[in-house]
Amino acid sequence: MPKTHAFHSPAAHGFVRVAAATPVVHTADPVANADEHIALIEQAGARGVDLIVFPELSLSGYAIDDLLMQGALLDEVERQIERVAEAADAAGPGEPAG
Repeated sequence: MPKTHAFHSPAAHGFVRVAAATPVVHTADPVANADEHIALIEQAGARGVDLIVFPELSLSGYAIDDLLMQGALLDEVERQIERVAEAADAAGPGEPAG
């Protein structure tokens, strides 16, 4: 595929391609939730997305009430944030597909 001139890139004019994501959320399972996030991040990166937003608490699971304050769950969420951040860095914005 021939490379287009930079002028034709929305980023050259200060625009950002944004996506809103709705992952399948697994209650109190940050590892499975991170897997869901990473899959969506990879899809967005392949489509040239610059910024992807997720619902609040979608990494820990929203409807978990008192579990949210459990140290073990919070520690795992922090570990999974690192995985998700690494996937986001690797996906980076690319050329949009199609």
